[in-house]
Amino acid sequence: FGIQGYLEPTSIDFSATANQALRADLNATAFTAHLNGRVVDAQGNPIAGMDIEAMRYGGGPWLRSVVSTDSNGSFRIGVVAGDWQLSVDSGNGPQQNLVPHIQAYGTVADGADIQNITYVAKRATRNLTIVMRDNLGRPVPNVGIYLSANLGSPTSVNHNVSISLDDNGTANVGVLPGTWNLYVDSEDL
Repeated sequence: FGIQGYLEPTSIDFSATANQALRADLNATAFTAHLNGRVVDAQGNPIAGMDIEAMRYGGGPWLRSVVSTDSNGSFRIGVVAGDWQLSVDSGNGPQQNLVPHIQAYGTVADGADIQNITYVAKRATRNLTIVMRDNLGRPVPNVGIYLSANLGSPTSVNHNVSISLDDNGTANVGVLPGTWNLYVDSEDL
């Protein structure tokens, strides 16, 4: 999940021409704080081996940090000062029948070592089968699919799932009751 002790470096764009030597400088940001907690299901059972990610939003460049939970569902994730939100990884969660949602944590200060965060992962209660065919009825394989929904009342919670269609142009994914948006990764077509 990246360089030990650092957040993922931000990407850079460059153009190369013939007979040109280039230099690309990347900046890796060292952790200055940590979020510690557990990922559990609605019954309080630990979710082991699950990727959990922290994403900084607002007030600076977008940053992301990812770790896997241990056998007790525990995690220790490095961050820097800023506003953070947590989520089970949208590509990894469905593998354990989980529907990832974004849980805002709030503001973190440099030097903080925040304890006892609980992320309650929601298990899917419905199954969606996705089938993609072209205009001649042939399977369209290996296309990335992204599903998103704002579910809940009175406060809605954003849920996100990322999957890929198989070689037959199909996929099965767990979802929760509600209205979902399905997006196709057009770069895969």
